[in-house]
Amino acid sequence: MKDKRNYSFILGIFIFFCRAFKKFLADNLVPYVNIGFNNIFNAITFIEAWATVSMFALQLYFDFSGYSDMAVGLGLLFGLKGSLLKFLKYHTNQSL
Repeated sequence: MKDKRNYSFILGIFIFFCRAFKKFLADNLVPYVNIGFNNIFNAITFIEAWATVSMFALQLYFDFSGYSDMAVGLGLLFGLKGSLLKFLKYHTNQSL
């Protein structure tokens, strides 16, 4: 039983810090997205517009996904693995 708790704790730490990297990526995309949106009234090219929109989409994904995955890691740290698996199993079920 103790080995399961140690595994869950170590896995929780690993997931938390790996997913914190997603948050780091999202925070580093902010300056580039802001440059693109601040120049929206100037003449920007088609490529610059698509790059801005794409980076904004990636920023949103990394931001929200990072927070959600960090919450999963914290849940594993505190031993909520069973509840988490039941939640994910219910929401990924193909037929309700």
